[in-house]
Amino acid sequence: MHWKLKLKSLLLPIFVISLLVVLFSCSDDNDVPYIGGTSTGKAVLGPLCGADYKVFAYPDMENPITTGATTTSDDLTRAGRFTLSDDRLDDDRLYVIEVTGGTDIDADDDGFLDAAGTPNAGTIHLVLQGGTIKKEGFRVNILSELTYQTVSFMLMAGYPREDIIDRMNAAAVRLINQDLNGSGDVNYVDLAYWDPVNNQDALVRGWASITPCIDAVHNNDDLFALAVDKTSPQSALINTPGTALNVAVANNTAYVADASGGLRVFDVADPFAPALLGAVATDSARDVAISGHYAYVADSSDGMKVVDVDDPLDPQIVGVVDTEKARSIAVSGNLAYVADDTAGLCVMDVTDPTDPQVVGAAPTFQARDVALYGNNFACVADDAEGLKIVNISDPANPQVVGAVATEDASSVAVSNDHAFVADGAHGMKVVDISNPAAPQIVGAASTGESWSVTVFGTTAYVAGDGNGFKMVDVSDPADPKILGTRDSGDTNGILVLDNIAYLANGYQGLKITDVAIAPNSQIVGYVNTIDAQDVALQGDHAYVADGAGGLAVVDISDPANPSVKGSASSAFARGVAVQGDYAYLADGDDGLRILDVSDPTAPWEVGNLDTEDANNVTVSGDYAYVADGDAGLRVIDVSNPANPAIKGTLDTRSAYDVALSGNLAYVADGMDGLMVVDVSDPENPTEIGALDTAFAEDIVLSGNYAFIADGHQGVKVADVSDPANPEQKAYLDTPNSARAVTLSGNYLYVSDNGPSVIIVDVSDPLNPVTVAWVETLNVFYKLEVHEGYAYLASGALGLQVLKAIPAP
Repeated sequence: MHWKLKLKSLLLPIFVISLLVVLFSCSDDNDVPYIGGTSTGKAVLGPLCGADYKVFAYPDMENPITTGATTTSDDLTRAGRFTLSDDRLDDDRLYVIEVTGGTDIDADDDGFLDAAGTPNAGTIHLVLQGGTIKKEGFRVNILSELTYQTVSFMLMAGYPREDIIDRMNAAAVRLINQDLNGSGDVNYVDLAYWDPVNNQDALVRGWASITPCIDAVHNNDDLFALAVDKTSPQSALINTPGTALNVAVANNTAYVADASGGLRVFDVADPFAPALLGAVATDSARDVAISGHYAYVADSSDGMKVVDVDDPLDPQIVGVVDTEKARSIAVSGNLAYVADDTAGLCVMDVTDPTDPQVVGAAPTFQARDVALYGNNFACVADDAEGLKIVNISDPANPQVVGAVATEDASSVAVSNDHAFVADGAHGMKVVDISNPAAPQIVGAASTGESWSVTVFGTTAYVAGDGNGFKMVDVSDPADPKILGTRDSGDTNGILVLDNIAYLANGYQGLKITDVAIAPNSQIVGYVNTIDAQDVALQGDHAYVADGAGGLAVVDISDPANPSVKGSASSAFARGVAVQGDYAYLADGDDGLRILDVSDPTAPWEVGNLDTEDANNVTVSGDYAYVADGDAGLRVIDVSNPANPAIKGTLDTRSAYDVALSGNLAYVADGMDGLMVVDVSDPENPTEIGALDTAFAEDIVLSGNYAFIADGHQGVKVADVSDPANPEQKAYLDTPNSARAVTLSGNYLYVSDNGPSVIIVDVSDPLNPVTVAWVETLNVFYKLEVHEGYAYLASGALGLQVLKAIPAP
């Protein structure tokens, strides 16, 4: 229903109304006048005339607080406007403005009226707080729509306002790089002041990246994939000839210590399009620090090299100091500090960079890294002897004044009176160094193999296990929390500046990735387990197939604070099902294990059955159906849990998952796609139908339809009303690789190996529509939805919990 807002001030004196009319006629698009009692905005692709708008007061996304139509005019500054009554707006509340249809009168965004308008078939949104709306001049535009796409899941699921704003801020810095509202930084509010004619130079990826998005709205095409591309983490990789071991950045230039490849210099003005500028040969560059026009290279057994980089196209070695084995370097003022392996910490005077001189040394066990603490102290990662604190106030006589034992100190970073130590296989240690003479370990995080660490803001970034880097919240140094895993590859060194991570990725070279997203802003709860592979839900408990950790039983009565209540060991639990008092583990080479979970705090194994390669399991009545890899489908009698017995087997190529409907089992069989098996006779399971797909890995059933996670082919929708002849009826592409699916009402949740969750409306199975995308910070394996929450089996990060879209 459409209706027009009326001014509250109808009885204003005539001269005041006349004055407002004059103001309107004199204003331009960047100076919309304030009309007492109302706020004025604009719908812009170019200006959208005659478009319908609705305004929702979050969290009520069903009932608009007002509706109307945008103004129609041949004047670009007046076209596309609409007003909102201020008395309907609370300053701190979020509002969602939705604009649909209309005519775009400047579709090429050149600032001139088109000869003929372009019909707009699509919809754009803006999410903004009431107080900002009242400041006038806001715009609903293509950037606000791209950002809306990233938070649509959170809006539908009812996330707190602060979390939604955090997520929009992360999207904003991926879209624009200018502070358009004068607040002092770039955030989501700037998107509401962006104009496609006047602010094209503010776009991070250029105007050409936005025009396809505008065309998609005009045509009412699916904008989801474009929104994911524009607002998800960006990355770039540029190869180097050696092995990238560390990186430093200054003045839009990255300097890579590339081992045998020497020092490589890159232009990173556009971080996601790095370009090689120059290089200089060294023996074995391990680390690099920048000061002024010089790069200081820790060059292993060739000591320290000083490189003049004033001309980055032609860097030149101008100074050399021979040392034992220069592994790391820090520079402050006229002094350089070298972690020099068994020679300890060497202090060098670089007042004359062409003639550097060793002026002092502090003996340590095996100095591997150095970070400065204030003006008077250096922290040294000293291998098996832990962290050493060195007083450097007298450069000629540096002295070790404090130490704390760790197992394998490899790297150290300093922030706010704390040292963060990458401690090899023992994760990350947090050390309070406020008293340098008595440093104390106050916290630790299980970050796996940890060889490099850096800190930016309240997040530590830890690399070293060959699987990217861990992000750790260190806002409370005594209680560091792993937020997630990002990127991939063998990261040797890492530096984070302004939400961009520069990774020395070994043989891959220099990798640059964006870490702007507020870590896990969409995660409402998590609990660390060993290696979560799958999850099954029953009542107030989640049963986690926890890899080498076996079975973990997690109390989810408070989804925001899940806690492990009990566990039981197994070889490598890959899949889990639960029925009554028993949990059934698909335990890889060790087959099926059956555990009594009647006491969740003390699960115990009551029976087991060896099979070839148990990937997953589902249970119905007296039978367990095991997807047994190359051995195919196993039907197992579990009527006596202490003595399970194989009743029947159907050979298949590579069974990954199995789902049940009545007397039919549906097997996700890898490259052989979907297989339909009649199990009415458990001793003689019989294939009755098949559907070829790319790589069927997971399956979920709903009525006459099967939804198949089909790897790089996305999600396939198969009509199985005739089980003997299943037919693909629909297909949904996903940005990465669909590896798991689950259903909640009319919503399909897809694990997309990005890592991300894709939420799809399948109320019409023949026309699946992506409604939301949730960025996660690590790849996860399986997921389930239960009573308004999604539970993600997230490998080494354990079990993560998201709010789910309420089932329709």
